[in-house]
Formats: sequence, structure tokens, C-alpha cells
Amino acid sequence: MIRGSLTFTFNDNDNFRLGTITVMGAGYLLFEQQLFGLGIKEISRLIAKHTGEIAKLEDWSSEDLPDHKCLIHDGLGIMFWFDYNYLAEMQCSYLFELDNETVIWPVKS
Repeated sequence: MIRGSLTFTFNDNDNFRLGTITVMGAGYLLFEQQLFGLGIKEISRLIAKHTGEIAKLEDWSSEDLPDHKCLIHDGLGIMFWFDYNYLAEMQCSYLFELDNETVIWPVKS
């Protein structure tokens, strides 16, 4: 089986703390299910079933990417990116306070 890839981003604006994890391709599960190869509606239903929250769908299409959409789930901190209605990549980010600007960083013990 061909494995996908993981990319970790650390930014100096965040004191080089982990900012995002990007997941591309097969081999990674969410809710014990392989998501790559699934469509927007299937993933929307799966997320709602496991979290009780409805993710927001945004159209990010452009001339270079004519059918590029993003399903955003704030509670999970995950953005699901779709090309031609199929999952192309997931970006996991830090969570935010209710103001959607203040990052919730883990507390050092």
C-alpha cells in the first residue's frame, strides 16, 4: 500500500511551537476510518456523527484550482481540503478561544 505523507510546520511567530500538521494520502485514519478517497458529503456526515457538530464548507476555487473546497471543523481544529469533491489533504491546527484569534496552547506542567 502506498503511504501518504505528513508535514509539520513550526513558525517563528509562534516561538517555533508546532503550528500545523498536514496529512496527504492514504495510511492515516480519523475516527478509525480511511478518509482519502471519500467525497465531501461522506466526510461531512462522518464528522457530524462523531462530533455532533456540522462543519462549514467554503469554496476556495480559483483559476489554478477550479474546484477547490474546504470543510472546516473548528472543534477538531481540522481543515479538510477537496479537489473535485474528493479529499486531497487535511490540515490539523491549534485550537482557538471563542474569539477565534487567541490560540489555546498546551499548559506546561
